[in-house]
Amino acid sequence: MKKSTSPSQSRRSGSFPIFWVLIVVGCVFLAITNPDEESFKTFTKNSIPSELNQGADAELLETLLGKGLALVSNLTSYRENRFLFSQYHINVAGTPRQYLGIAGQFIRID
Repeated sequence: MKKSTSPSQSRRSGSFPIFWVLIVVGCVFLAITNPDEESFKTFTKNSIPSELNQGADAELLETLLGKGLALVSNLTSYRENRFLFSQYHINVAGTPRQYLGIAGQFIRID
């Protein structure tokens, strides 16, 4: 005697591997696009001066640009690599900031 299965049960069992394939593909994508320290240095060099210029005091901006933001960033930042993403900690003129590096992008999280 054959055991019959309903169409919804067979559909669910068929989609189960697809779900895991999508999870694996997503993890591989995130691991490959996890930004490195060089990308973060480029990001800080290009974006932090514009962030500071949008309302922060001009003296702080002038100090950062005068010393070279890449050098300041290199000396006061560190990276926590989490394989699928990275967390970056940086001190900008004594103010701590945190960024999440994921899928080739940086998101400020503090």
